[in-house]
Amino acid sequence: MLRRYEGTTMFSFAPLIYAINARNIAITTRAGDGATPTIDGDGEKWQQWMLQGETKREKAGRIASYKYAKQLNNDNLPLDKRIFINPEEDFFRPGLIEFYLCERVKVEGVKLTNSPFWVIHPIFSKNLVFRNLFYDCQVVNNDGIDPESCHNVLIENIIFNNHDDNVAIKSGRDREAREGLAVMGLITDSLNTGFLKDGMLKGRSENIVIRNSVFKGHHAICIGSEIAGGAKNIYAFDNIAPQEVYIGIFLKSSRKRGGTIENVFVENFKMNECKVAAITLNPNYDGDPESKFPPSLKNVYIQDVTVNKAKKGISLWGWPDSITKNIFLKNININQTVDERFEYNHIEGVILTNVKVKGQIFDGQYKKSEVKSLPPRQD
Repeated sequence: MLRRYEGTTMFSFAPLIYAINARNIAITTRAGDGATPTIDGDGEKWQQWMLQGETKREKAGRIASYKYAKQLNNDNLPLDKRIFINPEEDFFRPGLIEFYLCERVKVEGVKLTNSPFWVIHPIFSKNLVFRNLFYDCQVVNNDGIDPESCHNVLIENIIFNNHDDNVAIKSGRDREAREGLAVMGLITDSLNTGFLKDGMLKGRSENIVIRNSVFKGHHAICIGSEIAGGAKNIYAFDNIAPQEVYIGIFLKSSRKRGGTIENVFVENFKMNECKVAAITLNPNYDGDPESKFPPSLKNVYIQDVTVNKAKKGISLWGWPDSITKNIFLKNININQTVDERFEYNHIEGVILTNVKVKGQIFDGQYKKSEVKSLPPRQD
């Protein structure tokens, strides 16, 4: 099946529930049933299959499948050569639920568990609703909901409990997402989703709302890291994390990927413990200082956020050749931190109002553009 694996398009093993070029799709409970059905992906078996297979590849002197996917992306290997369907050689785990080039989709009222890979992964799709879902997904890489190059997405009333990011907004990896992928003759040219033009498949994510949800897992609200196509108009409000997450609000990309993240609004987010950091904007996610595609982060508004405890408080980073701009933080209270309280570099137009980290007030306007080492990848 046609799919995107960590931001790279290929033909490979089909997700357990899959639709392509379809409209008016619903996965819901039956009206009046009163039950919450469970979709179980038996992910531990898929994990073992992948681990054993990658061990064989390593012994044979071959690079891991996921590393090869990155390589073929940047080498611009034609799509008709990206066929990986041999279970003895190609170890790309399928997702649990994936919608590819679809419109008007609703998933509501079910429990999701044991996904082989990412759990709900819409790609090049629009007008999507994910509501009243329960997660218990503890297999490695069990991202909760990953809208990738999608428009008009509502995520609400979700209880997340994931072994990876809860919500991770994406738009493709590296060269493919920046330049587009030639698909003429390989998929239908009659698609009406706005992502296919002149035989090229390309698109950013935009107009996404995340509200009234409960987060637990690695990172709560993320944009990236496969974000080379860009993302804009992201709204998150009235959410809570009453137990723990790694990072509460996390914007992440790298110089290999690029992409513009803009117009992000987060309001009324209450968190108990952030094991890594409360708020992080990191355009150096993979630690690469040399690639030619620095991402751009701008127009981020975060207000009314409370955190009981965090290892780090607030980290705002940019690049010397791509300054992070227009960051507005208001009414932020992080009660306890272990390491740095507030760190920043290569930023411009950053305004803090009523921002407290471990009792210290950081109100004012900040600008810092001198060269300084950026932090390594935060997992």
